[in-house]
Amino acid sequence: MAVSRAAALHAVHVEDADTAGLSRRSLIAGASAAGVLGGIAGLIPGSGIDIARAAGAEDSMVSVKDFGAKGDGATDDSATIQKAIDETAADGRTVFIPGGVYMIGTTLSLRNNLTLRGASRAATTLRLAPTSSGPILEAAQSGGIYQTVDDFVLMDLSLDGDAEHTSVPGTEGAPPLLRAYQSRRWHVARCRVVGSRGYGVGLLGDPRSTTAGKQGPHEDIYLLDCEFNNNGTVATGNGITTMSAKRITLEHCTAIGNLNTGLYIKAQFAGLVGCHVADNNIGLILDSATNSAESTDDDAYVTVLGGSAEGNAQVGLSIVRESDQSIDKGRTHATVVGFNSRKNGLY
Repeated sequence: MAVSRAAALHAVHVEDADTAGLSRRSLIAGASAAGVLGGIAGLIPGSGIDIARAAGAEDSMVSVKDFGAKGDGATDDSATIQKAIDETAADGRTVFIPGGVYMIGTTLSLRNNLTLRGASRAATTLRLAPTSSGPILEAAQSGGIYQTVDDFVLMDLSLDGDAEHTSVPGTEGAPPLLRAYQSRRWHVARCRVVGSRGYGVGLLGDPRSTTAGKQGPHEDIYLLDCEFNNNGTVATGNGITTMSAKRITLEHCTAIGNLNTGLYIKAQFAGLVGCHVADNNIGLILDSATNSAESTDDDAYVTVLGGSAEGNAQVGLSIVRESDQSIDKGRTHATVVGFNSRKNGLY
């Protein structure tokens, strides 16, 4: 069902939702917290991630400084960081990026089984060079076809598009700072994504695309305590956009000051815990379309536990099923508990 722009601009709009007989007020304010917590626990994808690897034991870390990276805010460190990625990802070691500002003039290609870890998001920054159009990080290509990125961990650093200082002409299609078209088992924690001319993060793809490598899906994506701020300066920018996702969870993430939507999540199974969106055009859109390439009756499940939306120009939270009903005939089951929407343009 195609959802009109007007229909999408409700504070909490649930399209084709199964609310188990609850009124909208009781759905938002009085649903069983225990039941919601159980649902969220089932959504959080952690089983595919080696926690010890994600934590980055010191004896398994290799510093980009050992490969010649400077981190001085002037030197293009693309080649040295890429070399560190290529030489360590295969054996599961962590690429450690010490505190500093690392200029990225050439997009870094992600590999399977890769862990990138900084000192903290305040200390370690990968900044797009003024002469580069981006992205900073992107799925590797082979023969011009984007590859699936599996078992990727990104922790404790910032991605900065530095849009105010770029010398590259802006276009509506400005690429995200982090982009992939197919991914599985991602763990992104304590990161900041700021200053992109377009999307901050784009997990893109469409199963109906005729372009090889761009069909998705994205499975078992977990984002913890991440910030998506001030993205979209010359293009319609969202803090994060996910398309064709199967399972995704965002926990204690924020999106502030993005040109369009703070968090745009299109997924069959989506869980959000304690997320905050403020001062965007639209705060949070949960589009529960299953994005199947063939006719399907698959249902979608959306759970929002806590969190808030404040000061967004249009609405705080919108739950829609914006899809082609000729092939996507499932229903959306939505549960929203304790979400506070206030001082937004419409609601």
